[in-house]
Amino acid sequence: MDPSPHTICRGVDRRVAANLRRLRIAAGLSQTEVADALGVSFQLVQKWEHARTRVSAGRLAQLAALFGVPVAELFAEMGETEEPVDADGRAASARLELVRAFDRLPGRRVRAAALGLIRALAQERTP
Repeated sequence: MDPSPHTICRGVDRRVAANLRRLRIAAGLSQTEVADALGVSFQLVQKWEHARTRVSAGRLAQLAALFGVPVAELFAEMGETEEPVDADGRAASARLELVRAFDRLPGRRVRAAALGLIRALAQERTP
């Protein structure tokens, strides 16, 4: 039996909600900062991220512009996204934390050494 249109819509709503949260965390923005950029309340952003309220087409376009991604990225399956992340966005936030920490390193030589270490670790493959 084919899924009902309501079931399909709820699945899409949950996908948009998860992608919105992932993109917000990857951008290093709080719900309040996203809300301020769009002129809405942080509570509305929270409802969008929990799929309690649907995001309008106009707001989807604004969100995509805010995050610098095509609107289709908000509808992408989690496996189709450019950067795979945990369902709760931990991998994206860890990458952001790494970049911020790298930017705080003192001096060019220290940054070069850190980059060499990261490259060496990245080449090690765990089975």
